[in-house]
Amino acid sequence: MTAAVSGQPATFTLKVDGVLSAGSYALRAVATDNLGLATTSASISLEVKRPLPLVVAFSPPPSGTVFAAPSSIPLSVAATDPNGGTITKVEFYVGTTLLGTAAAPASGSSSVFSFTPTTAFGAGSYLFTARAYDSFGWVTTSAPIAITVLATLPYGSDFEAAQGYVVG
Repeated sequence: MTAAVSGQPATFTLKVDGVLSAGSYALRAVATDNLGLATTSASISLEVKRPLPLVVAFSPPPSGTVFAAPSSIPLSVAATDPNGGTITKVEFYVGTTLLGTAAAPASGSSSVFSFTPTTAFGAGSYLFTARAYDSFGWVTTSAPIAITVLATLPYGSDFEAAQGYVVG
């Protein structure tokens, strides 16, 4: 950065456009007067750390759950920011289609974000993900969960909630 200033004292602001890679940096300033005499400031240290990814994990339903068609599938994720920020919203997707957004945690929780699509899902296999955003602008996408919706659920002794069958 080079600037011409007449009079004293002078104040400068350093603005970094783009992203600094993680690492240690030493910053110093060089002031040159109208006679060409230069003075260099003492260095200051700057440490740039790579942030930890946000933690985004589905709570119920677990991957592999089977619902009866037509079914409105309630989705919940636990989302936290290990960098000290705040989760500002969580988006819920089926494939690449945005289903909806939870802008605040569920009542009584500081980290559980929930959303229930208004349209019921027909028979088929669906892959859901959640994308969390924090107050620093970081974004993390959850691991996907696979949900199956069957036209009819199997009946008999293996029709147990513990086996992942849910009547929608």
